[in-house]
Amino acid sequence: ANRQAADLKEIELDRTVNGPIGKLRGDPVRLQQIVQHLLSNAVKFTLPGGRVEVEVGRAGDSIELVVRDTGKGIDPHCLPHLFD
Repeated sequence: ANRQAADLKEIELDRTVNGPIGKLRGDPVRLQQIVQHLLSNAVKFTLPGGRVEVEVGRAGDSIELVVRDTGKGIDPHCLPHLFD
């Protein structure tokens, strides 16, 4: 669904895997939901012709997932209340 939405808006999707990730412990269904939600929001709020980048790699004993997009972003005044 994210690929189709990106294609319709002519958004370039780019992914980078930095080195071997190894095994990830966690609920695979929940992890997939989280990643899909992040990508869905990135595509949703990126203007046509924009770009969404996904990067994953090791960060010590953790795995770091970064999603960047060329969308407008969140108003800085709203950031302190984002998870209220």
